[in-house]
Amino acid sequence: MPRYFFNLYECGTLLHDEEGREVDDPGQLHALAMKEARQLMSDEVARGELCLSCRIEVLDADQRPVLILPFKEALKITGA
Repeated sequence: MPRYFFNLYECGTLLHDEEGREVDDPGQLHALAMKEARQLMSDEVARGELCLSCRIEVLDADQRPVLILPFKEALKITGA
């Protein structure tokens, strides 16, 4: 099963995913990144903050980018 790494770019800091995770269907990468981004954002909101310039970059086993998900694309802002 292929291994993918979900690196987090958070306010100018890169947090490497050292372990990665095995994903049998690459079509699920976007959904997995979306879930992770939303969880991270909910943690930020619980602390009273939210950084929409953060992003998750998914790399394949050869460290090539296969998906970039900016946090601002992980939610729909209404009422602004």
